[in-house]
Amino acid sequence: MSILKFNGKANPNASAENVKYITREKACADISFYNLDELKADSLTEARSNAIAYAETRKDIESRQPPPPRGIARNHHRMVLSFDRNETTENARDQAQQFLKENFTDARAIVAIHQDKAEMTHAHVWIDCRTRELDKRSIEKKLQIDKATYKSLDERWARQYDRTYGTDYEHEYKEKKDETREWKRDRVAGIDRKKPTRARDGMTADSFREKDLRDSGVEQHELIEKRIDRNKFIIAAGQRCITDTHKQIDSGEREVTKFEHEFRETLAASKRLQHTVTGMDRANKRAAERANIDRELSR
Repeated sequence: MSILKFNGKANPNASAENVKYITREKACADISFYNLDELKADSLTEARSNAIAYAETRKDIESRQPPPPRGIARNHHRMVLSFDRNETTENARDQAQQFLKENFTDARAIVAIHQDKAEMTHAHVWIDCRTRELDKRSIEKKLQIDKATYKSLDERWARQYDRTYGTDYEHEYKEKKDETREWKRDRVAGIDRKKPTRARDGMTADSFREKDLRDSGVEQHELIEKRIDRNKFIIAAGQRCITDTHKQIDSGEREVTKFEHEFRETLAASKRLQHTVTGMDRANKRAAERANIDRELSR
């Protein structure tokens, strides 16, 4: 099945490093540009140099911009368009360009086609955080990707793929997304059932993190060094586990505190009720005593 992977939280410090990685000579069969005609070149080597220089320039420019009130000062996005077959480089490039034209009209992007035998043909896309469109101050507008668009990009790629190859991947993909969504809901509700099988289920969490580091430009020998020396992503995972544990402890403490408060409230209410009942008993007893006295006097 064709798959789209979009990273909207790309590390701003790894902009040029990502371009270096996706355009590396050993894997890259073609480099093209979207809305960046000034970077076109006659050779792959020259196109790679232009792409890296552009990414570095954009990173420097964005680093001088005022920081956003919230979140990260993002300077690029990343996207991977995969095929379920060995497509020609030219056709893969055309389809990637068509997808950008339909979904990122005013964006500027660098497209690198890979012809890996193991992973079939796929396109890595580096997308500038700013578009060609200017605002009222003549400043390039930030690329805005709303939540609905972000969540539907994979379905749009499947739709284009169906249009090109006559497949029915969009329908199949939606069914799988619904199946996964239902599984997650059942899991939250405490219903234990088998997890739906997916293509990348064989990859471990460490493998995913290693791949993300490679996408950011980390070389293989550096990964080995990191792996031997309790690499950063293992430490980060451990820190997340500790943080999650602390959160669970805090949550448990809050539940205990809440229970204690409710217990004290219940105990206080019980004491008030007991006091009321005791008062009523005393009043009834006094009333009975007065009644007995009245009967004795009336004789």
